[in-house]
Amino acid sequence: MQIEIIPCLSDNYAYLVYDDASKEGFVVDPVQPEKIMKKAEEKKVKITHILTTHHHNDHAGGNAELSQQLRIPVLGGDSRIQALSLMVKDKQEITIADMKIKVLESPCHTTGHVLYYVVSSDKKVVFTGDTLFVAGCGRFFEGTADQMHTALNCTLSSLPPSTLVYCGHEYTKKNLEFAATIEPDNPAIKAKLAWASDCRSKNLPTIPSSLEEEKTYNPFMRVNEVSVKRDGESAVDTM
Repeated sequence: MQIEIIPCLSDNYAYLVYDDASKEGFVVDPVQPEKIMKKAEEKKVKITHILTTHHHNDHAGGNAELSQQLRIPVLGGDSRIQALSLMVKDKQEITIADMKIKVLESPCHTTGHVLYYVVSSDKKVVFTGDTLFVAGCGRFFEGTADQMHTALNCTLSSLPPSTLVYCGHEYTKKNLEFAATIEPDNPAIKAKLAWASDCRSKNLPTIPSSLEEEKTYNPFMRVNEVSVKRDGESAVDTM
């Protein structure tokens, strides 16, 4: 499995994901179709599906144009998604080329938000949209702390620790700056922040991370740590 990171708008990421042997694949949240097509043509990839994490326009806003241009289906978990043609459900499995995709519901940022866990012969990755960011999580626009806790610390935490995380925005540096206010003595936060600052100074992306790494510096995946939660608080209260 090959994954091309495609910066879009001011801080969004879309992804072109394909099997290197067949050159067939899919795109995740292709908000700027012209950028997607340019990369697909460069890599000689045939795009067969559009996978959408949620309905917000900065993720789904390119669906209609790209799906019409390529005559391909748009998958997602919310009827509000632009040009949706196939509604997916929790734990539904899809195969594209040699890639096995499992849909995981993650309501909170939006009620219909989903994650896509993808396994190939050489990689395990998860596309998290605006649920999990590097060192952070999405805003609770349509959900609750309990739902976000379930998404991060049950659903995602149940995946293999080596799973690589491809999120929807470049928020890493500011997320780590916030994490440092919660755990100022956490060496993982200090090291990751120094690294992220260097990456951004060179205009390089700070993704992917891994689930194993996230549990060392992401405060929202460390809500059971005594250094993060207050005395007497539950994990959900800490969220």
